[in-house]
Amino acid sequence: MVVPGYAQFGGKHCETGALKNVLAYLGVTAPHTGKPFSEELLLGIGGGIGMSYWLFQFGEMAFFFVGTRYGEKGPGSLFQEQIAARLGLKTVVRETASPKRGAADLEASIGAGRPVVAWVDMPMLPYLGLPPQAHFGGHAIVVYGIENGRALIADRGRLPVSATAGELAEARASKFKPYPPKHRLMEVEPPRAPISARTLERAVVRGIGDTCRHLLRGPIKNIGLQALPKWAALLTDEKNPKGWPTVFHKPVGLYGALMSAYMFIEIGGTGGSAFRPMYAAFLCEAAQLLKEPRLEEVSGLYRECARLWSAVGCAALPDWAPELRETRELLARKNRIFEQEGDLPKMLEINRRLDQILAGAKKRFPAPPGAIPEVLEGLRQSILRVHEAETKAAKALEDCIR
Repeated sequence: MVVPGYAQFGGKHCETGALKNVLAYLGVTAPHTGKPFSEELLLGIGGGIGMSYWLFQFGEMAFFFVGTRYGEKGPGSLFQEQIAARLGLKTVVRETASPKRGAADLEASIGAGRPVVAWVDMPMLPYLGLPPQAHFGGHAIVVYGIENGRALIADRGRLPVSATAGELAEARASKFKPYPPKHRLMEVEPPRAPISARTLERAVVRGIGDTCRHLLRGPIKNIGLQALPKWAALLTDEKNPKGWPTVFHKPVGLYGALMSAYMFIEIGGTGGSAFRPMYAAFLCEAAQLLKEPRLEEVSGLYRECARLWSAVGCAALPDWAPELRETRELLARKNRIFEQEGDLPKMLEINRRLDQILAGAKKRFPAPPGAIPEVLEGLRQSILRVHEAETKAAKALEDCIR
């Protein structure tokens, strides 16, 4: 079973990339261009960028999550559903605890000739080349065929990939917290009529409104721009039980946390720099749609925010610490290989070197002696600079739609 003529691959972000590819397959076009929707435009319509900081502790295990796209309920189908709804498109989402039912739902969609968005736990798909403990069940892919015991998949890479049917079933059935995928699938129904210019304009305005509300008026301190100074303070707070000096007191734990900070910002499917370059491009497109030139000026502010977000990533794995710098360079190279080549042996070779550094971190922090306070302080200051620039940009953006 293969969806006939499916040839849409690649994306900067798993969710907007998957939706972009499905809409392009269905022949859905943007009214102002007559071409398929850009991923950046879909991102902005869905609420665009955001900020959240979460710390998870399961027994002796601790890890944190930084979210930099809009969303207050974590990964799932809601973001894509909202984009589709604002464009007047209907979606069907199925979720089940039953592996048998989950497999039947997938086969029904593919058998009917419809590509389907599926959620998976990433390390269970071998082509991603991730360590087995790197669980994240919020990753969205497009499945467009099941043939000779293999699932045919469109992911963020520009080339098609595949996994065995068993591997895909395991990735969909994962129960690992905090985001088990629950065999979730989403279909987009082919539209009965083209999307109108008026519908698109309303969708863009609503998306920008969501961005401003989320960033400037987050409901709790973990959400919105107020989460940035909270994160910054916890980095060096030795008295708070959720401060990094306490939670990540072991060298290997801190090393893993700093790796995660870089990945959340630069290579975790954000399009780089915490989605900010994508959002800046969206605002340029929105300026033309809404005939509002001030949005192009705000786009420039977000390009500056993008630069500062990348500085945060570099501060987490700074140049002056050779093994931390090497970690950053290896992670960036592996991501480029995945996106452009899909060369798994090259990715696994990089993993072997990262594993060596990680093994060393179990004995000592991979930086010069006494470097930990300097790393954390540099990261803290970088985050506060982002907070200042982001606040200025968000307020300017809100002024454009008042």
